Amino acid sequence: MIDLVFVDTNTVVYTRDRRDPWKAGRAAEWLTLLERTRSLVVSPQVLNEAYSVGVRKFPGAGRDAVAEWVSAFVPFCTAPMDGRVFATALGVEREFRFSWWDSLILASALRAGCAYLLSEDMQHRQTVGSLRVIDPFREEPTALFPNR
Repeated sequence: MIDLVFVDTNTVVYTRDRRDPWKAGRAAEWLTLLERTRSLVVSPQVLNEAYSVGVRKFPGAGRDAVAEWVSAFVPFCTAPMDGRVFATALGVEREFRFSWWDSLILASALRAGCAYLLSEDMQHRQTVGSLRVIDPFREEPTALFPNR
């Protein structure tokens, strides 16, 4: 069975951020591998945040181009955003003291059955329930998928 990997907004956005070519390349490497292994998961929150950040951060691209880029992630938008995620997020926020928006990301990843969350915004290798946070810029993609 393949471990599912939830990808936070920052990793998605870095794939288009040419101001840091190393991070753009590493983020693209992660997403390519996750897509190939059918382990990539995002949530509606990630799509919405990526569009909002993309329009603000890359104004020269235009809204249509940003929408097209974000739309490429729709097939991977399998994580829920419902009442159970809300309830789980309340527990995550209370127990781990994450911001509300990070708690929603973590809760959605947990409810989707993901083993890992790729994010540079949280402590690398921290465990939240059954979910392990991985900073994609501190860990090689092959560390999770050595035979890929």
